[in-house]
Amino acid sequence: SVFTRIANSEQRHMDALGRLISRYRLTDPAKGNAAGVFENAQLQGMYDALIAKGTASPAAAIQVGLDIERLDIADLQARATTAKHTDVRWVFQQLERGSNNHLRAFTMQAG
Repeated sequence: SVFTRIANSEQRHMDALGRLISRYRLTDPAKGNAAGVFENAQLQGMYDALIAKGTASPAAAIQVGLDIERLDIADLQARATTAKHTDVRWVFQQLERGSNNHLRAFTMQAG
């Protein structure tokens, strides 16, 4: 399914970010947390609201997927312009490309 393929891709995205976190000796805000658990209260609230919305129906789940990818693309574009390291900008650009692919996949599912 589109959800399984994208979930697998998202794990690869997290792995790419994990490598940057290690390389630059940053604190990983997700380390030790279960999936869907966030230290940031705003992110937790957004996640909880999107899960609630997405479980209403298959169509709602597709819409949530579209919304998330659009948010991801906007965030990645903003962060790429301020990133100081070439490798970080490159990873953000690759993640944006992946999010655009996911956006197309969800758009096809939405019909």
